Parts: sequence; structure tokens; C-alpha cells
Amino acid sequence: MKLGIIGMGSIGKRHVRSLAEIGERDIVALRTRKGTARDLPPDLAYVHECRDEDAFYASKPEGVIVATPTSLHLDAMQGALRRGIPVFVEKPLVESVERLNEIPPGMRHLVMTGFCLRYHPVIMAVRAMIESGLLGTLYTAYLYCGQYLPLWHPYADYRSEYYSRKELGGGVLRTLSHELDLACFLCGKVSELTAAAGRISGLEIDVEDHAALICRAAGGAVVTIGLDFLNPRSVRRGMLIGEHGSIEYSFDPPAAVFRGHAGGEEQHIGDSSAGAGMRMADAMYRNQMHDFRAVVRHEKRPGADFADGARVMAMIGAAEASVQSRSWVAVQEEWK
Repeated sequence: MKLGIIGMGSIGKRHVRSLAEIGERDIVALRTRKGTARDLPPDLAYVHECRDEDAFYASKPEGVIVATPTSLHLDAMQGALRRGIPVFVEKPLVESVERLNEIPPGMRHLVMTGFCLRYHPVIMAVRAMIESGLLGTLYTAYLYCGQYLPLWHPYADYRSEYYSRKELGGGVLRTLSHELDLACFLCGKVSELTAAAGRISGLEIDVEDHAALICRAAGGAVVTIGLDFLNPRSVRRGMLIGEHGSIEYSFDPPAAVFRGHAGGEEQHIGDSSAGAGMRMADAMYRNQMHDFRAVVRHEKRPGADFADGARVMAMIGAAEASVQSRSWVAVQEEWK
């Protein structure tokens, strides 16, 4: 199978390596050199590079991965969609909720959104516990992700990277939007929310460095989401509290644990050995590329589709409106 990729930054390279791990090495990359393109490392020498879109699509990719900065997602995906090619788009889907309607309704079934955490063994275990009824009715949840921006990609100047720049679609709400997707994936669709966000640190960025959201999910559960570029440790964790107990999860070390009201605990995932977090992250990306390959082969629907990506964009739009109005804002699914 020939697969194409647009954008060969850190996440683009990771997707290509994950594809190789599942046996897919017929890869063509569109590299226009408009960004901060670097030569590919020796282990990716098998990737064929094209400098223009016509040559890229003349190679006949059966599926296309879009891993450009957020502000370039829409233009990149439309080239594939016009040709009827399934496309995997890194999150967030587009830079603003207003641009969702530029994706024609008749082509949206071809879009897979890159919410990789759905494929992480920890989140898969949490989801399985919820679906089994172990937790019972969900009452409330707390989801958090934080990391110190200058240390995220130590090989790059954080001030010039997309996540630090408004015109490229940066900021915690977009860059760390996985937690917004997890709120829907684990707790049900969010109907309304209130938020606070802004830049409070001395980081040299022109986007928000923190955000706090309180969301009302399906069934009435309240979900609190915290995001920041400030934590000296890279942390991703959550807690869900329900009728029969609680589920706590973390990514490093990877763990997902249920605790019931009667005492005791049932540990579904727990690995404190060296490198466990990285091994599970590698498995997550492989699982995601397995899924995209199956989508390209028309064997299944995407694990995260256009509607999932659009819903998170609607949450981001509602959060930004709430910051301005200092009020609760409904999450409108206006793209339908």
C-alpha cells in the first residue's frame, strides 16, 4: 500500500516510523520547504520526497496523513479529499470552528482525526471499565495535562514552533486538545461549558499558556479539564468518580486502577518498569496507524472521525467565547 504524508516534523516522522513497524514502507512525502524543513534522518531514507502537490498525487497514494501546523491542515486535507482519498488529519482538525463548513459534507466520511489517546492501552482499559458497567453512573471527572513548553521539543526553539504562535494555530486549547476529546470519549458529549484561559507566565509566546474548563456532559456528569504549558514535569492523568467507585489513570508510569466503595482495588494496567511509558506510547501510535490502514482499505470506520474532530473544535470555540463573556456557553454542533 502506498501512503502519502504532508508534514515531516516530529509527529510526521513518528507516524512514518509507526507505519514501518506495521510493515508499510511505501511512503511518499510532500515537502514544499515552506516551513522549517530539515533533511530526513538516515532511518527514513526510504521515504520518497516530492516538492509539489502534482508530483505528490501523481504517485497515487491510497491514503494521506496531514501532519502540518494546525493553520495549514485545511488546505492540505482538501487536496486529498478532492481526489476522493481517505485522509488522516492531526488534531485539531482545523484552526477555528468557523472553517469546519469548508469541508464538504459529502467528503467528511473520508476524514479521520488524529486523537491518538483513544488508542493508548491506558485509555483503552479505562474505556473498557466504563463500558463494562464497573463504574456505574458517572458523576464527575477530572482530566489534566501539563508540560513545560521550552522542554517539550528540546531540539527546537519553542518560540518559533507552531504551538507558541497564534497564526499557526497554537495555544494549550488546540495543542493539548486530546483532553477535550477524552471528555467526550470517556464521559459523553459535552453540551455546555465555562472556561478561563490566558497567558500568565513569562513564556515568549502570543497564545494562552493555561486553560481550565468545567463541562456538562451527557447524563449530567461534570467534567473538569486542566491544561497548561507550565508544569516542569510532563504529566497526563485523570480521575472518574461514579456510582460504584472511582477510576484513576496516569501515563507515566502507565496505570489504570478501579477502587470500589467497599475497599480494595482492581488494577487493570500497572507497569512501573523503566521505559514503560514510552513502550505504551509506541503501541498507541502503532494502533492508530493500524486503524488508519484499515480505513484506507475500507475495512472499518475511523476510530475518531470528522464529527469527533469537529466536536472538539466546537468545544474550543465555546471555551474561547466563555473566556470573553465569563459565562456558560452551549457547545453548538453547527457543522451538521
